[in-house]
Amino acid sequence: MRYALIARSLVAAAAIGSFVACGGVSSDPVAEDVGGLRALIEERGIAPLVPVEFGRHEQRELGRMLFFDPILSGNRDQACATCHHPSHGSSDGRSLSVGTKAIIVDGVRLPGPDHTFTPRNAMGLWDLAQREPPDHRGGFWDRRVVREEDRFVLYDIGYETSHVPRLVLPEPLDSLVAAVAMLPVLDRDEMRGEVGELAIDGSDNELAKIFDSDFEGIWTGLMKRLLAIETYQQGFAAAYPDVAEEELHFAHAANAIGAFIQAEFQSTDTPWDQFLNGEDDALQHAAIRGARLFFGRAECGACHADTLLGDDDVHNYAVRPMTTGPKSDFEDVDLGAALRTNGGEEDRYAFRTPSLRNVEHTGPWMHNGCYTSLEAVVRHKRDPLAALGDYDKAQLAPEFRMQVHGGDEVLDDVAARLGEDVPREIALSETEVGELVTFLRALSSPRIATIESLIPDEVPSGLQLTEP
Repeated sequence: MRYALIARSLVAAAAIGSFVACGGVSSDPVAEDVGGLRALIEERGIAPLVPVEFGRHEQRELGRMLFFDPILSGNRDQACATCHHPSHGSSDGRSLSVGTKAIIVDGVRLPGPDHTFTPRNAMGLWDLAQREPPDHRGGFWDRRVVREEDRFVLYDIGYETSHVPRLVLPEPLDSLVAAVAMLPVLDRDEMRGEVGELAIDGSDNELAKIFDSDFEGIWTGLMKRLLAIETYQQGFAAAYPDVAEEELHFAHAANAIGAFIQAEFQSTDTPWDQFLNGEDDALQHAAIRGARLFFGRAECGACHADTLLGDDDVHNYAVRPMTTGPKSDFEDVDLGAALRTNGGEEDRYAFRTPSLRNVEHTGPWMHNGCYTSLEAVVRHKRDPLAALGDYDKAQLAPEFRMQVHGGDEVLDDVAARLGEDVPREIALSETEVGELVTFLRALSSPRIATIESLIPDEVPSGLQLTEP
């Protein structure tokens, strides 16, 4: 009798297996979700990232010193790393950044006299080596720096779409990242400072005295500073052995910074990449379900496309506006890409879609840092118009709440111009919101745990290292 029961059980098991194999309902939901996700991956042509070699060691090491050295700011108190710090995943952990002449109140970094918050959130720096033109369409949140054929171009703020650039950036620039690195040193609030300000060491801020339109004068002044320091003389000579000292331009410094960023901030070892390499067990089941939603019904992959999960295009996603934008004399509210001379009304309130690599570690999120949790970002995306009206600024640190726009005229304008490519309403349960967030966390690299080792003990200028 016992043997008969065992035999019947084996027959039943075989029948179930045959039923599944012939297309019946799977008894393994994990396997079903893995199969469904792999089908989406194949359909979209998504591949794992592979490491990219970028720059020579000497160039990268020069870039590392420049990245962390406050010597690049007029007042010698602000470095690239202040807003893109390894301790915050290459961002600064703030909704809006604070530049030169910052004051610290109860441990919080705030704008000093005659300065304001920067108008937008500091982007993370991950995997920029993976996307070069024509795929990498532009720098900054509004794409105001672009590569056009063999040159890099900066487009200015303006009332009309003239397509006239403000500046053709000087040669030799070898990447869009380097081109972007040329520009923060020009901005008075970010790095250069105001006329009459003294540097943190009591010295004169000679860079602030140069006219705003004299870009070459500012870059020349910076090189004069750098090459007055013997360690930098040696660093530039090692990085550019074929370039005479008198021929060095700030573009060489920017190339070094770009090489450092692109070489060191790579995340090719995430659980997601392991899954793309065929390791089914690399992702939790919730992350697999979240990825199926991401590339499927939730429609996130429409903008956060390809392996980098960002299309580099601009979209109006009805994010609650904050601040006045980069040039307050032109904008009462941040209009995004619309007021660039290569933009237009169709780009009103539109901002660039960034990559989601290491997104868990680079918050607050959106172009203005208005959301302080990934769950809040996902809830916004499932119904942008409702989220625009229901936005709760209490989630922000107190110093940012007054930056939030609440007038009906502005909100109605944002809503009226919601991008046609933006999904209006997506039915997502709170469980599904959690699954999407679990997938986003699977985009985090173990490299995050080690990047603080990039911080030097000291920099060639001898100035104190700065933190967000």
